[in-house]
Amino acid sequence: MIGLYCLGALLGGANGLLSAVMAWGREVRQHRFYIPAAAGCLFGLYEMWLFGDLGQGFWTLLLLWGCLLSASLTDLTKREILPWPMAAYAGLLAIVHLTRLSLPLFLNALLGAAAGAVILGLPRLVRPDAVGRGDILLLAVTGFGAGFPGVIYVLARSLLALAAVSIIQLLRKKLDIHSEMPLAPFLLFGALI
Repeated sequence: MIGLYCLGALLGGANGLLSAVMAWGREVRQHRFYIPAAAGCLFGLYEMWLFGDLGQGFWTLLLLWGCLLSASLTDLTKREILPWPMAAYAGLLAIVHLTRLSLPLFLNALLGAAAGAVILGLPRLVRPDAVGRGDILLLAVTGFGAGFPGVIYVLARSLLALAAVSIIQLLRKKLDIHSEMPLAPFLLFGALI
């Protein structure tokens, strides 16, 4: 059992490091890349405690977490979400979903992706500056990983955390009513809890 926890920590740390490299590219050495790697180790331990093995659930959550971590790093530092890490993680998630050999589960993942794209895509159609294209892509990939209705639950937890932090920041006068907040770190939080 200890060996599985060590393996979970190792896989999580590698995923955290991969997320940092995808987010920062050649500039990874200029950033504190060891923080995402350490967070990955902790998350790998958490996942091993949660699932107890290296099954489909472990791999799906590991890849979803890596995708959201990569997006969070760029959303916090550059205020953008890069499309190519999202595509890479979506491809890896597709491989995990296809190895299940279950058409209903794969269709559920596709439905989650469509729901994620529609949930944030509709506000963008009404008011283009309300939601960024990267946020729509990120929620679609999150839906592909979490499935339907999992994407709704992740988004609901994320928006509750975002609202709580925003209210606290407004009360502390760190933000005003027109300030923008990054969505990716809150989606990561919503996926973790």
